[in-house]
Amino acid sequence: LFLKFTKMIMLFGKSDFCLRLTSAAAGVFAIFTIAHIGKKLFDKNTGLLAALLFSAWPLHILLSRQLRPYALFSVLVIISILKIYELATKNDNLRKNTAILTISYTLLFSMHYMAAPLILSQGFFLTIKMLLIDRKINFTFFFLIYRRGNDIILEKLRGVQSRA
Repeated sequence: LFLKFTKMIMLFGKSDFCLRLTSAAAGVFAIFTIAHIGKKLFDKNTGLLAALLFSAWPLHILLSRQLRPYALFSVLVIISILKIYELATKNDNLRKNTAILTISYTLLFSMHYMAAPLILSQGFFLTIKMLLIDRKINFTFFFLIYRRGNDIILEKLRGVQSRA
């Protein structure tokens, strides 16, 4: 996925600037997403402070400068956290939030297999919340997310088995 983004950017040039543009753009988008989460959870000033601290974090700066997919991976993780929060607190825009969450999970897992623990832990959190706290469960939501997740995992496993 990251390689495809980088190849599209290379149409504009093959300089060092063009190659690192994908990571830099993902890093900037991560800062805006952190600000949005802070604003949703608390207030506008807290969101701005969180974005300021995140933008000054040395690891974030390092990942945004490298020609590696980690900045894009972190953006997708932040988006999935935001959507899990919205699904856990509100019932409006269920389809939209589920679709965005499914897309982010698909992109995360296609970038790195270590997205699986994140996906499982967020699914576990939502299951516990719906079963124990809300005493209701929306099976359509889980079917949409875990069906696509299982398809991706099986696809990866088939690819590994065919190489062996």
